Amino acid sequence: MFVGRRQELAEVRRLVTSTRLVTLVGPPGVGKTRLALRAGEDMARRFRDSVWVVDLGRLRDPSLLAQEVARALGLHDASIRWAVDSLVQHIADRRLLVLLDNCEHLLDACAVLVDSLLRSCPRVQVLATSRQSLGITGEAVFRVPPLSVPERGSVDGEAVELLVARAALAGQKVDEDQWEVAAELCRRLDGIPLAIELAAVRLKTVSIQQVLDRLGDRFAVLGEAERAAPAHHRTLRAALDWSYALTTDEERMLWQRLSAFPGTFDLSAVEAVCVGGSLTAERVLDVLDGLVDKSVVSATRSGAEMRYRMLESVRDYGMEKLCSRGEESAVRTGHRDHYARLCLLASGHLLDASQPQWLERLDGDHHNLRAALDWCIEGGEPQTGCAMACDIWLYWEARGHLTEGRRRLATLLEALRSADRLKARGLWVAGYLALGQTDVEAAAPLLRESLDLATELGDRQSAAFATQYLGLCSLFAGDLAEASELLEQAFDMHREVGSHAAPFTLSDLGVTAMLGGDLPRAIDLYEQALAMTERGGDPWTRSHCLWGLGLASWLEGDASRAERAEEEAVRLSGDLDERSGIALCLETLAWISASRSQFERSARLQGAARGVWESIPRRVPAPLQQYALQCTEDTRGALGTERFERLVEDGRRFDRAEAVALALGQERPSPRRISPEREIAVLSRRELEVANLVAKGMTDREIAGELVISQRTAESHVQHILTKLGFKSRSQIAAWAVSREGRDENPEPRDRPR
Repeated sequence: MFVGRRQELAEVRRLVTSTRLVTLVGPPGVGKTRLALRAGEDMARRFRDSVWVVDLGRLRDPSLLAQEVARALGLHDASIRWAVDSLVQHIADRRLLVLLDNCEHLLDACAVLVDSLLRSCPRVQVLATSRQSLGITGEAVFRVPPLSVPERGSVDGEAVELLVARAALAGQKVDEDQWEVAAELCRRLDGIPLAIELAAVRLKTVSIQQVLDRLGDRFAVLGEAERAAPAHHRTLRAALDWSYALTTDEERMLWQRLSAFPGTFDLSAVEAVCVGGSLTAERVLDVLDGLVDKSVVSATRSGAEMRYRMLESVRDYGMEKLCSRGEESAVRTGHRDHYARLCLLASGHLLDASQPQWLERLDGDHHNLRAALDWCIEGGEPQTGCAMACDIWLYWEARGHLTEGRRRLATLLEALRSADRLKARGLWVAGYLALGQTDVEAAAPLLRESLDLATELGDRQSAAFATQYLGLCSLFAGDLAEASELLEQAFDMHREVGSHAAPFTLSDLGVTAMLGGDLPRAIDLYEQALAMTERGGDPWTRSHCLWGLGLASWLEGDASRAERAEEEAVRLSGDLDERSGIALCLETLAWISASRSQFERSARLQGAARGVWESIPRRVPAPLQQYALQCTEDTRGALGTERFERLVEDGRRFDRAEAVALALGQERPSPRRISPEREIAVLSRRELEVANLVAKGMTDREIAGELVISQRTAESHVQHILTKLGFKSRSQIAAWAVSREGRDENPEPRDRPR
């Protein structure tokens, strides 16, 4: 729920129209993030290529800043180029607003990155939030004030509006005879939104007067250092101290232990990490629910499960308490052990049919994985860290974390003291990740060292992977004979140890045969590989086999079979968001379409492929460029240069879901194809209300409180909206709602004091 801030919103919008960098500055809890997000929503239609939010609150390593921003802007990390260069190329000609949230702990790195973007991308603008300015020439700094509080004798102010609205969510109506006390409470809290929200949740059990009295007691017991702090810090500290004092012993214990989670987390993680001492497994769910009720922890539905998180200020407070009790090491070790077990469990599924679900699960816990790996180094346990990094070897590439994966493994391998099977495994994984960025020069020596060590130790599994990827090194270098020999050896070794990687190795052999001109052998190899994946095979391997089968079939002259194979391949790649696979399928379908004189479709597919390549960033592999050049020449000749370029540019601006839909001959899944009136007619009036509240970032619980309905009913409405609009996530609902014309921009909260 967003309350007030009309003047601040108007000023932020004015600044964004007059300068390219605006930084919202203010103390913790003052509402910088919400103001920035609301301003971004309001201005979304001004930016042709949208508003992109980058939450930096959970990132601790400044060397990963560019990669984090790139990923938030849809760019995969599959290139050895400097990340800033890739990012600049990706957005150089786009008109967009980048919202960098929580810059204060990465101030220097943010300043350098933003300066580079603004110099190189003339139509890109940045809206940042931070506790202090970035210090860049041309930066407009807007100091976010607290919410307005009533003057003495008055009850009218934004702070009171927020208190009343939050009290309503807690099921408590603030009657007219309580408004003066509410106004005094807001004055005591200096209008700081976070402090007001922490106080409002207490109105379920105590009156406003009791809240005011107890808060006064908390101010009285602040230490000298706290009383000497700036007023806003002092107020927030008092509010947090007071909230902490009103929790039970179990809730305090859980609050402290939850501070080990830098990202969102699920119930299984809480049970694994936080249970111990007087906090039993049987009690943890009830205690967690108590912290959610007290607004210490927020809960959001993600698919079939709930995920939880803490605001940075609340988490920092909990970590301070945890450290003061001397329990940080034990809890962070438990956190690391849980995610090490998760990685080990994932390792058994990254090459089977449940691959997509495991990649999603790891992605949802990426910040926790980072924290666990950091603790392995800090705690002097590189063996555990190396095993974790190796267990999720495919995840690093599949979700665009190649640079981070390589850096992690380089640090961990350097810290390993013994040359054992773990090191042999770590070396081939490091080589694989380097190969994922087409860095053959770095990959080859790592893979050779892995093969030598694995052979010495009798580790046939690591030897098989090292041999397989050495074969790819030879393939990348154009030595088809050596590539074929190594891949055949690897295939035999994979079969010997029962590895699920055998079909992919066979598929790579198909590539060498196809590039060597032996199309019948290539088709036979792809068919064998597909037969091996028929039951329980992973989508990544099947999509790669189908792409190769389609291309080889087209080169053989069977365009119909080729198109069927490519469509199935692009569907699988799209479900995984496997971008190289999507791009290769789009390219091949463009070539097939041109050969069938479907030139408009070919031009759009070429543009869609170009857009996906740019998001990696990569280009068509060198051995296949002859087909791409011929396709471009034929299509341009048939359509004329102007029409060809227009259709290519249209395809280039498709997002990946739209590109996959184009490839499959489906209607483009974009609101631009459906009029706003038709979309609105699809939803009921109540569903429209719910969609607008989702766009404001409200949880199902908050929506239920706002509309005075049950949480189950709110969840049902959200599910109906997803089904009716064909969406998969709340973020899609939010984007759709923001894009609608005529949306009520700033509804009045209920029971507002007059």
